[in-house]
Amino acid sequence: MKKIRSDIQNNTFSHIYLLYGSEDILKRQYRDKLVKAMMPDASEMNLNYFNGEDITAENIISLSETMPFFSERRLICINDSGFFKSSSSFADYVENAPDYTYYIFTEKEVDKRNSLFKYVSASGYCTEITLPGKNELMTMAAVFLKNRGLLISEYDCEYLIDKIGTDMARLQTELEKLSAYCMGKESVETGDIDEICSEIPEGRIFAMLDAIMASDSDRAFGLYYDLLSAHEKPMNILFMLNRSYDQLYRCSLLFDEGKGNAEISKETGLRDFQTEKYLRLARKKKRAEIHGILRQGIELEKKVKSGDLDEKIAVEIFLVKNLGL
Repeated sequence: MKKIRSDIQNNTFSHIYLLYGSEDILKRQYRDKLVKAMMPDASEMNLNYFNGEDITAENIISLSETMPFFSERRLICINDSGFFKSSSSFADYVENAPDYTYYIFTEKEVDKRNSLFKYVSASGYCTEITLPGKNELMTMAAVFLKNRGLLISEYDCEYLIDKIGTDMARLQTELEKLSAYCMGKESVETGDIDEICSEIPEGRIFAMLDAIMASDSDRAFGLYYDLLSAHEKPMNILFMLNRSYDQLYRCSLLFDEGKGNAEISKETGLRDFQTEKYLRLARKKKRAEIHGILRQGIELEKKVKSGDLDEKIAVEIFLVKNLGL
């Protein structure tokens, strides 16, 4: 990202950029920053967007040859072209594209063996846009709120991320709701977050897991009834509990194998802060006990799917057994 920021600051740009990865919001943000810097007075005549099914190499090539209208650049933004996963005539053309034509590609997936990918790597700029870590998300949230005249403490910012999750689109939506709700105030507080922000089911599931491990039956059942009140199906609750115990078991196993937090996060697909939470819980029970609870949950899930057990009763059996009631 430093390269993009440097290009914008120095007003010197590569002829072709590739931003790839699963995080659509960040890809779009960086693309839009480049567009604004490269085409400050952009008109439809010199700035073109192509998306998915609308894209053909022939159309891109034809437009590339069209001289810009009263501008030094023609900028073409191309989203999910598929050019970086399979061969295309554009890959053969791009080396000879006119100097006045610039490209910004945003792609979900690429094949690094692809000839166009190799060309951009050598002659342009490509970067994978990955999900930001918890600290980055906290910084982004704090900056978003500051730009709207609101302060937030580090504690409340972490509480916000834990409550609403790490999905960027969801984060943006919840921050917009929160800033509108707190308009006229100086800062955002815990009560504001609880009042206006919707908690992801996974957050309550982890809290349930924590309560079960601590044998806190009131909290565990309270969270369960909260999920039911939010129209979460019991079968889905059981599935998420089983998944959480599976992640807990895997974290415990990998830790005992001598893996560090970063390696565990990579192998499990968890975020770093999630791995830390699971490892903290893993210290409360032996791995064999965790595995036994997981097997029990899977058996209950099978009985519900086969029609031998009501889904609501299955969750309650799971809770009663593992809370020692």
